[in-house]
Amino acid sequence: MFGTRIIFYFNDFFCKFPPTSDKYRKLAVRVIPWIGLILGLSQILLAISTFGLSTIIYPFLAISEGLGIPINAILSGVFAFFEGILMILATPKLLRRQTNGWIFLFWSQILALFAALLRPSLTDFLLTVILFYFLFQIKSYFKVNV
Repeated sequence: MFGTRIIFYFNDFFCKFPPTSDKYRKLAVRVIPWIGLILGLSQILLAISTFGLSTIIYPFLAISEGLGIPINAILSGVFAFFEGILMILATPKLLRRQTNGWIFLFWSQILALFAALLRPSLTDFLLTVILFYFLFQIKSYFKVNV
């Protein structure tokens, strides 16, 4: 499967970095579901507001030949919306420490990576890479669904 190969590729890459302490990984496993829920809801609200603002501003920017800005805003909003949905879907599975929850978080980070490359924002890109690192640090705490 394509998705499994991507996860293995990222896993091989992030395994080369030094591990964090077990204490911090256990803390992250307990806190990440709630952070994901809060960030997921805020991402969805951000996306909805982005759609509204870009709809209002688009006619004025189109007249002044600023066509690339609304398209980037709309695409960023779409990415933010689906990131939020994946984070919310991950929350109950993360609370039960199921692998599917971790996979939902992984795919939400893939969307965040695409959004960071779309903007192009070095800060967003570096933050996404750091979050990938922590995501792969806690991967072993999640078990296959039974």
